[in-house]
Amino acid sequence: MSALSLLAIFIQGLLGSDILLFYFSYVIFFESELELPPENDVDDISFPRVLLAITSMIVLLLTLIPI
Repeated sequence: MSALSLLAIFIQGLLGSDILLFYFSYVIFFESELELPPENDVDDISFPRVLLAITSMIVLLLTLIPI
């Protein structure tokens, strides 16, 4: 969020809404960190990870679809 929008949320929180003040403090303390860059998006996925993903999908579908 830009500094101007955060300032507006802070002022509105001080003037009336406690929810906006809580949201402002949440954004400042928890959402202000920079994202970590991805390590490697170019290489292929290893075969054991593909098997794990397929197994997870099968378990998910068996759980969600009624018998």
